[in-house]
Amino acid sequence: MGNSTFRVRVIEAQNQIIELFVRTSRNLTLRQRARILQRVGGCGMKYFKATIITNVDHEKGKTTNFIYLASETKIAAKKLASQHIFKTDGANCCFYKSPRLEEISVEEYLANTEKQTDIIEEQGIDQFCALLTIFGVQEEYDEGEIRDAEDLLANPSEEPEIFEQYTELRELLSVKIQEADKTISLSEIKGIAIHLFECGKIISY
Repeated sequence: MGNSTFRVRVIEAQNQIIELFVRTSRNLTLRQRARILQRVGGCGMKYFKATIITNVDHEKGKTTNFIYLASETKIAAKKLASQHIFKTDGANCCFYKSPRLEEISVEEYLANTEKQTDIIEEQGIDQFCALLTIFGVQEEYDEGEIRDAEDLLANPSEEPEIFEQYTELRELLSVKIQEADKTISLSEIKGIAIHLFECGKIISY
């Protein structure tokens, strides 16, 4: 894509779309991300660190976590933080305090959202390897199968033999990821996992 075409599209796109592109693209350096987001910031986009606190009645007790948000207003950012709580822990949302927001720089937002993306991808890789171990290669997995995979990851002692097979696949996959001489996408990682599985090194149950 030519530079002029890219500039036109960035100018015409909505702020939220630009922010999503910048945060998820693997083809931009941190400096490039910051420059684009600073341009968007001039149009009204702001960046926030949200402190998420549970009270003592939560099943995990009192905890403090942080998420990083982009929004045009602090009120809108607080709504996003509340939506995050409901999406990730809806059953216990009444045990959370109101999120606290602190406005931060573009650079701090970028540095921390990259970490959030890494965590999400790692969880996706773990889940996919568990699904392969239990059910083998399928075009898609239903909600029940996904729950079974999550249960395996959460309670490995209940199915030690299956978890051992999962660990073998996950470790083989980690080696392949480290050997790659470029950043690879989650879909490419899944393809590698399937190849390892179909080589016969891992037996599904």
